[in-house]
Amino acid sequence: MRTRHKILVLLCTLFFTMLATASQEGVLVLGSFHIESPGTGASGPVAISGTQGSRGLRSLTVEAFGKKYELNAIQLKELSGILVNNVQISYEAGYKELGGRTIYIQFAQGFTSGVVTRKLVVVTASGTVEVGVAP
Repeated sequence: MRTRHKILVLLCTLFFTMLATASQEGVLVLGSFHIESPGTGASGPVAISGTQGSRGLRSLTVEAFGKKYELNAIQLKELSGILVNNVQISYEAGYKELGGRTIYIQFAQGFTSGVVTRKLVVVTASGTVEVGVAP
């Protein structure tokens, strides 16, 4: 009788375990976004805006250092493969020989447990825009 009882308990446990499904966190992508910062005295105001589709960023405009930068198709393609739900901006005064003042824009896909993927856009006051994988 004891063996039957243990088997019954085991079967019930397995049955209810199979019925229980865990909740899974998903990504809520940014369809469009516009971020503004008053900046610092040296950087001046910074504005970032863009749109995103199912394959990644479709457009990205950065306004900084009194100029407007629009990423071209090749640069946008380098930002593909990431469903952005997080944008972080930072600034560096920089050395003039290395491009001078610099804005860093990090795009990330992440969850409450941490960042899964991130890409970086670097815009300098000298006019260069670079896209790459964030460290």
